[in-house]
Amino acid sequence: MDKPKVFISSTYKDLKEYREKVWRVLSELEIEILGMEKFGARPSKPLDTCLEEVSQAKVFIGIIGFKYGSIDKETKKSYTQLEYETARECNQEILIYFFDENSLIHPKNIDSGTLLNKLDNFKKELKKNHTFDTFLNPDDLSHKIYSKLQDIIPKLPKVYIRPPKLKTKLHRFFVGKEKWIAFVGYLGTRPVELYSGCADNEIFPIPDSINSGYIVEWTINEKKGKAGYRVYVLAFQYIDKYGYTNTLSGLGHVFNSQISVYNDIISELLKKETPLNTIISTLELMHSTSIGKKLIDWKNGIKEALTVNH
Repeated sequence: MDKPKVFISSTYKDLKEYREKVWRVLSELEIEILGMEKFGARPSKPLDTCLEEVSQAKVFIGIIGFKYGSIDKETKKSYTQLEYETARECNQEILIYFFDENSLIHPKNIDSGTLLNKLDNFKKELKKNHTFDTFLNPDDLSHKIYSKLQDIIPKLPKVYIRPPKLKTKLHRFFVGKEKWIAFVGYLGTRPVELYSGCADNEIFPIPDSINSGYIVEWTINEKKGKAGYRVYVLAFQYIDKYGYTNTLSGLGHVFNSQISVYNDIISELLKKETPLNTIISTLELMHSTSIGKKLIDWKNGIKEALTVNH
């Protein structure tokens, strides 16, 4: 059975971060995502490729910021507007999202003059034809799109959408004679993520007085040659006694590799709302060659970390 196809339409440079977040969230679903990220090299002209892809979709998602976008020389319309018009001609389900006008936006991402007039006219058409929604940031946008797709496409699986910050509680314990630490991230009152490892002060220098903080999604801008790209890593963030915010990146990548795999397994079970007694039973099945007989200490520490605040 073919997967439902969803086309993501927007200008690119000004909304790149937003597209990336939406793409990452929707990639967890049983759908096929269409958009410029997947076009690759083709013999057809860029606009022809766009419109061909749009015509194949079941759902069209229009993300509208403050730029009109690249202009087709023949029609004098932007690619984004032509993609939308193609979706209407194909009688697709159309979802429109506008960047909230009260949001802070860099001036370089705002059109002026003739382009602004074209954008305003395009927005008026969209508002006339559709019940639209607004968004403030990438997480807000991805949450709203995911929720709406669940209404449109039946039997989509429930997916854990990670917020940018998770309240986190720390649990310290011993594995043999070594000090270990567990980071448990909470969505409301429900534990959803676990990271644990040796409490090495050189790697993760966290004062003993710190018992809580946040697991945050940290963005690192890397450069490779002339090109730049974003790397997403998880970090632990806390406020020290002097009121300063400290961020320690690489959470999940600095600990024992085998234990990190077990952390990932437990986190996946937590995200799927697996009952804690089932998770604890799964813990008992885990074996380790890297910490050997001390594994029982790790298991007991994780049980305490997951249940002491639940």
